[in-house]
Formats: sequence, C-alpha cells, structure tokens
Amino acid sequence: MEHLLEQDPMTASAIKQEANRQHDKIELIASENFVSDAVMEAIVEVSQPRQPCFKLSVKYDRPNMPLIVQETGYTGFYFRVLREGFVDKSDGLNRIFAHPKAITVAYANRIMHQEKDHIAGIRELLEVDKLSVSWRATLLKRLGGRETDTRERLTGGTSVTTDASDGSANGAS
Repeated sequence: MEHLLEQDPMTASAIKQEANRQHDKIELIASENFVSDAVMEAIVEVSQPRQPCFKLSVKYDRPNMPLIVQETGYTGFYFRVLREGFVDKSDGLNRIFAHPKAITVAYANRIMHQEKDHIAGIRELLEVDKLSVSWRATLLKRLGGRETDTRERLTGGTSVTTDASDGSANGAS
C-alpha cells in the first residue's frame, strides 16, 4: 500500500476509505467462509463474496475503483440469515460451523476473477451446495465455454455473454 500511496495517493486514499467502511460494517469483516453466531442470538452464514460494481466509481470519483477493489480480493461478502436476532456492529462473531469443503471467500474470488479457466477450482466451487444462484450460473457458463462480460457491473454499461473460444457475442446475460 505504501508504494501505491507514493504512486497514486488519490487511489490509495479511496482504498483506505473503502477498507474503513468495510471494517465498520458487520457484513464485511473477515475473508473466510464460516457460519457465525453473533452474540449468541443471530446466526448467519456467508452466501457469496461481494462483487464490486460501478457504484464505487461514483462514490470515489474513480472510474477504475471497482476493478482495483476486485483485484485486491478484499471485496467483502454477503451473509444469509439463518436465525434472526439483534446484532450491533461492535458484537463479535463466533464460528459455530465450518463447511466441509473449507472454501474461503478469498479462494472463491481468485477463481471468479483471476483464475477464470481453473476448471478444477470452478468444479470445486460448484460442489458447494449453498453457493448462490448467480455465482453458480456464472461458473456453469464458464464450464460451457462462455464468459459473462462484467462491463455492466464494473462500469454501469451493457453486458453480453461471449463465447470464450472466439470472443463472439451470444446475447445479453
């Protein structure tokens, strides 16, 4: 981060602001896949990593901000509520169950965003029965040789699905 601070203080500041924002939100804490019991009342489990979108660009006035956050792997994640309860941002989380596949959010992000043709990794993620519908659909498209264009998510523009072998458009996704 020091190198980035020297080279691009504006982007470094935006990343620091985003990290602070994530730290202050209970749904964006660690980078592990676990089921947690916050203050022994609410029970939640990680459902999928977050995928940064164009709204970060708007918030920080940096067009490449979603891609920068995506590349760091510090995207946060979504929780699925298994049992409702009261939770304060200062409450701790305790792991009460670890999924047998032990897939981390960091690993899922790596397969989704960097190692897109890591077939064994894709298959491993698809073995997680509670993987979200949207992630499952994207990974199944990849196994079928099609790649979803992420321009809409990253820039707010139009998205198309392309054939991975030749880059030709296959229609909106």
